[in-house]
Amino acid sequence: MTAKEREEILDTALSAGTMLLQCGAETRRAEETVVMIAGHYGLDIRKSSFSLTNGLMVSYYDEESNTNLTEIRSVPIGDTRLDLLIMVNQLSRDIVDGKYTVPEARKKLEEIGKVRPYHFALRTLGCFIAVALFSMMFGGNWKDMLAAGVSGALTYAVAVLLSGRIPGLIVNMAGGVVMALSSFIAVLLIPGAELSVPIVFIGAVMPLVPGVAFANGVRDIGYGDFLSGMVRLLNAILTFTALAAGAGLVYGFFKLAGVEIPVSLNLTYAPAFPFGVLAAAFATVGFSMLYHVSWRHMPFIGVTGAVCWLVFLVFNAKMGLGPAAFFASVGLAFCSFLFSRVKRCPMTVFLVPGIIPIVPGCTLFFSVFDLLRGNYHDAAVLAAQSIIICGAIVLGTALVSVIPGRFFALFSPKNKAEEKKGR
Repeated sequence: MTAKEREEILDTALSAGTMLLQCGAETRRAEETVVMIAGHYGLDIRKSSFSLTNGLMVSYYDEESNTNLTEIRSVPIGDTRLDLLIMVNQLSRDIVDGKYTVPEARKKLEEIGKVRPYHFALRTLGCFIAVALFSMMFGGNWKDMLAAGVSGALTYAVAVLLSGRIPGLIVNMAGGVVMALSSFIAVLLIPGAELSVPIVFIGAVMPLVPGVAFANGVRDIGYGDFLSGMVRLLNAILTFTALAAGAGLVYGFFKLAGVEIPVSLNLTYAPAFPFGVLAAAFATVGFSMLYHVSWRHMPFIGVTGAVCWLVFLVFNAKMGLGPAAFFASVGLAFCSFLFSRVKRCPMTVFLVPGIIPIVPGCTLFFSVFDLLRGNYHDAAVLAAQSIIICGAIVLGTALVSVIPGRFFALFSPKNKAEEKKGR
C-alpha cells in the first residue's frame, strides 16, 4: 500500500465521520464509523482515533516505511440532517460488505452530501402542526394551539433565515424575541380569548430546543464520554438562556409600557388517552420533519413519541416527576433501539424526535425566564425539576444501552431471513 493510498483511505473515513457529526450523530458512532471504514481498507486505527463534538483526529503508523500519518478535521456545527445520517450509516455497512472501493466510496459520500433537504415551507408547516399539538399535550385549548402554532412557526422561520449569518446565541435570542412578541400580541389582539401565554410559550419554544444536542449529550454521558456529553448539555442550557433572555427583553418592554401579561408556569397535562397520546405521536412526527427524516421512518417515530408520553403520564400520576421521566426514557430508548434494528438505521433517528415530549425544555426556559424577572423561588423550583428530569433521562437511556444487543438483533430482518434459511 502506497502513502497516497493510505491518505485516501484516511480521508474517506474522516469524511464519513465528519458528515455524521454534522448530521447529528453522537461522537461514539462517528468514531466507530471512522475506525470501521479504515479497518476494512487495511488501516488499523482502533487505538489512535479520537472524536469530539466538533472535531476528529486519526493517526496511523506504518511499520514498513517507518512513517506516521496524522489527520485532524474540524467539524463545524451544521443543520441536523437525520436523512443523511441514515445514508452514511448504510454506506459504512456497504463498505464493510465489500461493495465499494475507496474511490467509489468517496464519490458516494459526495453524492450524499448533495441530497436536498425538505423545502423550507414544508418544514415550517410541520413546525406549526407539531407546536400546536405540543401545546395541546399540556392542556391548551384550540385558541392556545393556534397561537402557539403561529408563534412557533414564526420563531422557526426567523431562526432558519438568520442561521449562518449571525452567531448562534444571537439567533436564539432573536427567536425568543419573536416568540414572546407574537405570543403577547395574540393576547392583546384577542381580548377575552383566555389565551394562556405559558402554554403558548411551551409549544412555541420547542422548535429551537436543541433536541439533538440534548439527546446525544445524554447518550454520551451514558456511554461514559463525559466531556462530549457535558459540552452538548452545556450547549442546550446556553440555548435556553438565550431564548429566555430574548423573551425577557420583550416582557420588560411591555411592562415598561404599562402592559402586564401573566406568564407564570403552572403545568397541566392532557388526558393520557386518546388525545394526549395521539397529539404526542403527531407532534413527534412534525418535529421529525425539522430534522429531515424520511417518510418511511415517520410512523415508527410517531409510535416512539406516543409510548414515551403515555409512560410519562401514567407514572407521573402515580409516582411523580422523577420516576415518570425515568420510565418514559426507558420506554423511549427501548422503542428507539428496537426500531433501529427493524429499519437497520441508527437509534438516533428515533431517539431525537421521540425525546421531545419529555425534554425539560419548558422548565429550563421558564427557570431562566423567572430568574431574569427576579422570581428566584420559582426559578429554583423549576431548575430543580429540570435537573431531576435530566438525571432520570440519563439513567433510563443508559440502562437500555447496556442490554445485550443480541436480544434486539432477534428482531432484525436480516437475522430472521438467515434463521429461516438455516431451517
